[in-house]
Amino acid sequence: QDGHCDEALNICHKILVNDPLHLGANQLAGAIALQKRNFEAALDFFIKGLSVEPQNEKILANQGLALSGLERFDEALQSLDQAIALNPHFPEPYYNKATVLIKLKRLEEALTYLDRYITLKPENHLAIFLKSDICRELGRLELATIECRKVVNLQPDYVPALSNLGQFLSDQGFYEEALFYLQKGLSIDQSADILRRWLNDFL
Repeated sequence: QDGHCDEALNICHKILVNDPLHLGANQLAGAIALQKRNFEAALDFFIKGLSVEPQNEKILANQGLALSGLERFDEALQSLDQAIALNPHFPEPYYNKATVLIKLKRLEEALTYLDRYITLKPENHLAIFLKSDICRELGRLELATIECRKVVNLQPDYVPALSNLGQFLSDQGFYEEALFYLQKGLSIDQSADILRRWLNDFL
């Protein structure tokens, strides 16, 4: 995958040599830089892309992530709010804003935007898993358990959800069911040390 990204980035650079404000090349190069966590470079590409098309909600959504990676949180939120205002049915800015709000420890707000994202993309198990984690942090263990069950229903072999579900159930005293999910997780990933430690507490 990295090889394909590097190849695509090289193509973008060749295009940008002749046309520095090429929208597609800046957008793709920025996305690749973002994936590589090179936030400064990503932001530079996104700024150039927005100079051509200031109301491109996809670039604004990615720019929000780049700014967040640089810990420029207020600017990140502004960029994401602009993306949401431009297209309320585009899901990514809601998820991106939730991640920024989590960094700022504004978990209730993060949960609101994550719910909006999940409404638009109900099959995204990673978003639901994140919601489950936020609910746990907020002390809502029953809701965290419900959301974690949804993840397991969508992705039965997703070990982080199996391990969390086992922990949540154990914390609520449902030991037999907790043991089932912990054993299932360990059967999928033998290297999951945290699962092994929890199982040792049971056995």
